[in-house]
Amino acid sequence: MSVVVPSFNQGTFLEECLDCLAHYPADVCEILVMDGGSTDGSVDVIKKYEHRLAHWQSRPDGGQAVALLEGFRLARGSIFGWLNSDDRLIDGALRTVIEFFGRNPSTQWAYGDHDFIDGEGRRLSSRYVAAVDYRELYWGNRYLPQEAVFFRRDLYFTVGEINPNLPLTMDYDLWLRMARVATPGKILARLGQFRRHSGQKTSDIDAYHAAADRNRSAHPAPPPPSALRLMCWSMKHATYRYARTTTDHGILSLVTEANARRRGGRT
Repeated sequence: MSVVVPSFNQGTFLEECLDCLAHYPADVCEILVMDGGSTDGSVDVIKKYEHRLAHWQSRPDGGQAVALLEGFRLARGSIFGWLNSDDRLIDGALRTVIEFFGRNPSTQWAYGDHDFIDGEGRRLSSRYVAAVDYRELYWGNRYLPQEAVFFRRDLYFTVGEINPNLPLTMDYDLWLRMARVATPGKILARLGQFRRHSGQKTSDIDAYHAAADRNRSAHPAPPPPSALRLMCWSMKHATYRYARTTTDHGILSLVTEANARRRGGRT
C-alpha cells in the first residue's frame, strides 16, 4: 500500500499521524510525506521518521490537492490512500484493508467507518456510513470518511487524478468519478480517526457542503430518487448505524452517539 500524508504547519499532530503508519513494515505500507514548507517544527518530526519514509519533501506546493497529486505520482503501491497529518488510523487498519482487497479481487475501491477525536486524541463519537453507489453518493448527501477510503492504483489513474483546483472537495470529486466506474466495497470496521480542531479547513462545514454542491453539478446526474427511495436510503443507514454502534461500543452508547451527531461529533 501507498499512503500519502499531505501536511502544512501541523507539527502538533504530525507525529501521531506518522507513528500510526510507521509501525507497519515497509513492504506493507509505503509512506510519502508531502509537506508544504512548514515553519512550525514539522520538518524535525519528519526527520525523526525519515528512515521509514519512501519519500518526503518540504517546500511550497500550492496546497493540499497539489501535494496529493504529486504524492500519488511518486507512489509505487497497488492500493492508494491518504491520511491528513492531523488525523490517525486505528491500530490494524491497514492490515484489515489489505485483507479485504485480497478477499475481494474485483473490488476497485472501498471504505470503512471512522471515529471523531478531539485535539488531544480522545474519541468523541463514531460515524458509520452504509454501502452506497454512485446514485446515492450523488443525490443522498453522503460523504465518505476520507481517511477510511482506499482504492486501487489502476482505478485512480483510469478515472483521472486528484483535481488540484479543488482545495476543499478534492476527495468528494474523486469519489464521484470512481463511483461512476465501480461501486465501492464496504469494509465492516472502523479504520480512521478524524480530528476536530479549530485550525482545520473543514471547520466551516457549510462552506464544504456549498463547495460539494457546486462540484456535484459538474458530474453527470443519475436519475433522481423517488420519495420512497430516499426513505429506504435513510432506513438503511439508520439500521447500519444501530448495528455497528452496538457491535463496537455496546447498546448503552446508542443515546450518546445520537446526541454526538446532533452536536457535530461531540459526546
